[in-house]
Amino acid sequence: MKNKATLLLSLLLISPLNFSQEREQEIIVKDYYPNAVYGSLGIGGLYFTATGFYERTLSYNGRLRTFAKVGVGGYALWGIGGVYGMGHLGLLTGANNNHLELSAGYNRFFTGDLQGDYPLSGTMGYRFQKPDGLFIFRTGVSFPEAVYLGLGFSF
Repeated sequence: MKNKATLLLSLLLISPLNFSQEREQEIIVKDYYPNAVYGSLGIGGLYFTATGFYERTLSYNGRLRTFAKVGVGGYALWGIGGVYGMGHLGLLTGANNNHLELSAGYNRFFTGDLQGDYPLSGTMGYRFQKPDGLFIFRTGVSFPEAVYLGLGFSF
């Protein structure tokens, strides 16, 4: 009788463990700032660029952010130079601080030797930005920015 009581008590104590469930890891969407302003300096062999951007987030799900951005910049090449503008649609991947940044869009040179339409413009780079942070650091390759480094803030 003592063995049966011990067995019954053991089953009662262990049975709640059998009914536990594993939870899938949830994606927590943190607060984020939908607007950003940043600038970048670039070098592309013999020419140099400086560009300023305004960016607006279109959608955000914790791991993927889509955005639209507009920028105006200038370039210099051995005594000549000019001004350009661009508009891009892009996406930012990653849920933490480190992101892959991809964008593409329209580009136009307003002044200088390259004046006119160069319709294809694109960016592929790395961005450090905390999901709820203000500081932005960017680096990568782009046309017309070339190989760039950039700093900015979100609000």
